Amino acid sequence: MERDILKRRYVFVLIATIIVFSLGITLGIIVNNTKTTVMEKEIAAQNLDDLSLQLQLTYLNFLDVNSTEGCKVMNAALEQSWKNLDNAYRNLVKYKDSIEADNVNIQYFERNDLLNNIRYWFLLKKAKEYCELQDSVPVMFFFSEKDCSDCSTQSEILEHYKRIFEDRMLLFHINIDVSEPMAQILLNQYGINSYPAIIIGDDMIAGVVDMEEMKAEICKRFRKEQPECNA
Repeated sequence: MERDILKRRYVFVLIATIIVFSLGITLGIIVNNTKTTVMEKEIAAQNLDDLSLQLQLTYLNFLDVNSTEGCKVMNAALEQSWKNLDNAYRNLVKYKDSIEADNVNIQYFERNDLLNNIRYWFLLKKAKEYCELQDSVPVMFFFSEKDCSDCSTQSEILEHYKRIFEDRMLLFHINIDVSEPMAQILLNQYGINSYPAIIIGDDMIAGVVDMEEMKAEICKRFRKEQPECNA
């Protein structure tokens, strides 16, 4: 009985998480494609605050997954969430380079993208404790677009290996210029006070990780040997 209750609570929390995740992306589409009034922008900002609060609470109180059924649900949620996350990031990059972009909307999109990155990262982290997922390596990249010349160097190295390993390397972009309490929680937890920095597995590495060292860091975290690691 207790296990069934926990399972139902887990499914409820997971569904709520997916709904709010989708809400954040949907709001981004609305803001990107309509002329927003001041009030609409305030409403969008409030929705982001609500998203942030739920994300922080979920991070601290996320329920255990201990069943085959739960793992199937988790796999499906992760697959869909990764597609949403990838699409949202590409749309953000395009929007920032477009002539229609304005600072208010850029700040909104950047915060939305940051929250979605963190959401997926800890959902994946939790799922891997209980479920056998695709053999992949998550890398969380902390960077600043202000006064950080090494950040672009690290970004190029990470994108290089992202192209090589494709979906087996999950790259999460955390722009610390974006004001977001959830990002500060992670900075404090891992003791990050300089940039660039990465979290790979459970390890934090500060400073630029060069091409060969990055390859070694990625390859040693796969469960099975990958052909690209011997190339």
